[in-house]
Amino acid sequence: MENAVKLETIGVNSKEINTSVKVVEKKNEKDVVSRMDGSTHRVAEFLVGDETGCIVMSLWDDAINQIEAGKTYDVTNARVTVFETSMRLNPGKYGKIVPAAAEIETVNTENNLSDRHVERPPRPFGGRGGSGGSRFGGRRFESPGSRGMRQQL
Repeated sequence: MENAVKLETIGVNSKEINTSVKVVEKKNEKDVVSRMDGSTHRVAEFLVGDETGCIVMSLWDDAINQIEAGKTYDVTNARVTVFETSMRLNPGKYGKIVPAAAEIETVNTENNLSDRHVERPPRPFGGRGGSGGSRFGGRRFESPGSRGMRQQL
C-alpha cells in the first residue's frame, strides 16, 4: 500500500490514516442503541496490528462482516478515536477496508496502543459549537436588572 504508516507512529490526534493491518482476533460484538434516532446498530472490536504494534479497531454494522481473523487488509482514511481512555482505530463512514496484496506475517502484540491510558483530545471550537463555547454563544448573560446591581458595587 502506498503512503502506508506503521501503527507505532499513530497517536491520539491521528487522522487520514492509511495502513496495512492483520486481524489478530475478534474481541467482542454487541448491539447498541443510537442516541440520535433510537435505531439499533451492531459494533464489534477487532485486535489488528503490524510488525510495529497493534490496536483495537472498531467496526459498525455491515463492515463487521468484511473482515476475518488471520487475514491482512489495507485500511484507508481511518482516524484514531478515544473510547473511555483507550485509543481505537476507526475507519468511520469515509474509510475503506480492502484485502491487502501483501500478507503481514507477524504482529507485535507486545506494543498494544489500546492498552495505553490516554486522555480524550479536546473537541475543536469548545465542543458544542457556538462562538465562545459557552451556553450563551460566548457572551456573558445578564438579566435586565443585573447591570444596575453591578454598577452599585
